[in-house]
Amino acid sequence: ETREKLAKWDNTVRNFYTFVMLEKDASPENLQAQFPALIEQHFPGDDQSHLVALHSQELTGVVFGPIMDNQIKFFLPIVVIYVLAGLAAIILLAACINYVSLSVARALQRAKEIGMRKVVGALRRQIIVQFLVEAICISLAALLIAAGFMLVLIDGFNNLTPIQFTKSQIAPNLGDMGLYAIFFAFSLVVGLLSGLYPALYLSRFLPAHVFRGGASVKGKGFVLRKTLIVTQFSLSLLFIVSTLLLYQQSNHVSKTEYGFNEKNILTVPLEKMPYDAFRSELLRHPGVENVSAVSILTGSGARNDTWMQSETMEDAIKGYSIWSDRHLLETLEISLIAGQNFPFGISGETESVVLLNETAVTGLQFGSPSEAVGQQITLGKELQVQVIGVVKDYRFFSAMAEIDPMVLRMDPEGFSVATIRFFPGNYDDVTAHLKATWKQFEPLEPLEYKLYEDHLAEALELKLMRDFLNIIGLAAGFAVLVACLGLLGMTAYITQTRLKEIGVRKVLGATTASVIGLLSKSFIKLIAISILLAGPLAWYVNGLWLNSMGNRIEMSPPVFILGIILLLVIALLTIGSQTIKAARTNPVDILKYE
Repeated sequence: ETREKLAKWDNTVRNFYTFVMLEKDASPENLQAQFPALIEQHFPGDDQSHLVALHSQELTGVVFGPIMDNQIKFFLPIVVIYVLAGLAAIILLAACINYVSLSVARALQRAKEIGMRKVVGALRRQIIVQFLVEAICISLAALLIAAGFMLVLIDGFNNLTPIQFTKSQIAPNLGDMGLYAIFFAFSLVVGLLSGLYPALYLSRFLPAHVFRGGASVKGKGFVLRKTLIVTQFSLSLLFIVSTLLLYQQSNHVSKTEYGFNEKNILTVPLEKMPYDAFRSELLRHPGVENVSAVSILTGSGARNDTWMQSETMEDAIKGYSIWSDRHLLETLEISLIAGQNFPFGISGETESVVLLNETAVTGLQFGSPSEAVGQQITLGKELQVQVIGVVKDYRFFSAMAEIDPMVLRMDPEGFSVATIRFFPGNYDDVTAHLKATWKQFEPLEPLEYKLYEDHLAEALELKLMRDFLNIIGLAAGFAVLVACLGLLGMTAYITQTRLKEIGVRKVLGATTASVIGLLSKSFIKLIAISILLAGPLAWYVNGLWLNSMGNRIEMSPPVFILGIILLLVIALLTIGSQTIKAARTNPVDILKYE
């Protein structure tokens, strides 16, 4: 049987990997160049030959390679690694930028220290070394804290769905000194890079200029930090909106109706079980209402490509085949809206009739379901079958995909999963009967069963979406936190430089509210610029992944408004912590030395 399948190029190309051992001096590019000729040779005159493609891939590059159409099993695409690394790099870069901003903002407090050190003979390189050492020490302290977080969060990382499926769990060897060396070197580089600009900038202060009160942080550096604040809050808004949309999409998908009744159904992989005898034995129990078999279970993430064409069409359309018995519609309570169900006595060897869904009727240009009944269609290259019925559309792939053209076919050889509908309240009795029946047939494989509802709730794509929601949500939290730290540093610096102005204004009658408004105005402008920049970017970026899903929510202004409100509230709380404190300061304490 396997030899027969492998002998057919169509099966080999679409359903199998072919392993090729090259000579030592052979080039993979030369091998790839031969593929178009092979396709032309083995698919001569085939209207679908342009849809066939062969690609070469190194064996060691399969796990972290590109996504292929005929993956043998679930794997971890390299793009996932790039996304996770990119999120970490963005947050780390923002943290380094904030360290630079906060260090320079503290220049006023340290200006006299630098001036005094230079007066007593300190060289500029010594001051540079001092600031670099301070940055490195802070980086090393952060490394210790991060190591603690890693030990706490590593279980959560290992429990991510793609990590579990690919068995890519991390188990750090705490006795490996090389690991500590890498961490130390990385922390050293981060400390040097983040401390270099403050060290060079602050070490330039001239003592005479400092003691005259001329030390300030203005000019290009100040403009740069404003630009960085805008960038950070733009990224924060992007993350916040993305998290909100991911949450809405995840909630939408989890509440999606599949179009059949999945309640009170057990799913059982057949594992070469003689289905007809197995079904008859199960139906002996009074708690079992019905039993059916199907090739692919909804939510399993699997599909069987099928090209279908009506007699009036020039080109075939792509759809999917599902093999089932005649009891599937009754068991899952799928509506038959035209024609009839499969008759008794049909087998795969005499396949001549099929059922279509509504989407296939539209794609095959039959007009209405009733008009499709009795029509002839071609499946694949040459299989001629008659449409005897049309079923109401239901989601047969996943809750996240759109409903594609689907053809229900009869072939017991294709049955892989039994679906057992039981009467409410009979779960325990039915599962006990199922276990006894399974043992009765002495199968080679152990019994596995699950409630259909649980199967759908644990669908791979839903797990991946929930994991990605958690990751983006965590990244959003870090991005907002880092952005607020940068804003806090700049706010503290601005209020410090304007304390005398605040004192004079209050002496002349300015209220606390007016002072707060004065200090906050420039920062509100920065946040407004961030919103104007990030709004269109968030709409575009989130539109890319939403449009790739068949069953999706529609982006709407309320989500963006909510994201903007959250960002404004967080920013105003950050600004307010400094401006309110400065505005409420007694003018006497500010001006008593003037």
